[in-house]
Amino acid sequence: MMEDIKRRLVRVVVPDLNLIETFTIGNESHFKCVRGLPVGAEYVNCFFDSDRMQYNFYFKHSSFNFVQPGDRIPELVITVERIKT
Repeated sequence: MMEDIKRRLVRVVVPDLNLIETFTIGNESHFKCVRGLPVGAEYVNCFFDSDRMQYNFYFKHSSFNFVQPGDRIPELVITVERIKT
């Protein structure tokens, strides 16, 4: 059972340009997730894909489909909204 949850994964993609804005001195960014990961999803790892200039955040959860070793981890599209302050 424990091995099963380790292979129930998704990948959340964040373009590099979205994060650059966050690290600029004087910028203040606020976001609210309106559709995303299920409650209890656990962060596994992060990988920066320099060819696509995007971050890939990996999460596991019992509700995700099982991913066979060697298969591409499916992308979960989340929805965030910028909050004006």
